[in-house]
Amino acid sequence: MQQRGYEEYQENVAAYEHQLSESRKNHSPAPPPVPPYRKGYMAYYQAEQVKALLQEWDRVEETDPRILAYILGSISYDSADFTRSSENFSYSAVSQLPQKWRDRIDKNNSRLLAANKPAVDVNSLLNHPKELEPISKLKISVDRL
Repeated sequence: MQQRGYEEYQENVAAYEHQLSESRKNHSPAPPPVPPYRKGYMAYYQAEQVKALLQEWDRVEETDPRILAYILGSISYDSADFTRSSENFSYSAVSQLPQKWRDRIDKNNSRLLAANKPAVDVNSLLNHPKELEPISKLKISVDRL
């Protein structure tokens, strides 16, 4: 796969050089340069994280490789190529909470109030990562609270 990527990169460089020579002949602006080729290697801890994900994949019944590709691609993107493995859930102001989480808290509070249960005070979640962490990942059910 890396070989094919490198070949495509060489084709892009050749096309850029051709466009550059044409722009000189025509006295037109130069095309934007091609970014340098980046070989992608993983550190040991990154490979171990991917290995753990693949072992977990082997435990589920899903067999569509597109789903696996989507999962690995999403995790790679969200974790900066598997370099971040945790999220800091300690926020000191409500405005620092991601909007999705605030919306989720508001939605769950509406459900709680409809069930005659007390709403969760958003300020009580600030600087309390253990209480905030489930909200970031799951929908909190009315029965659970």
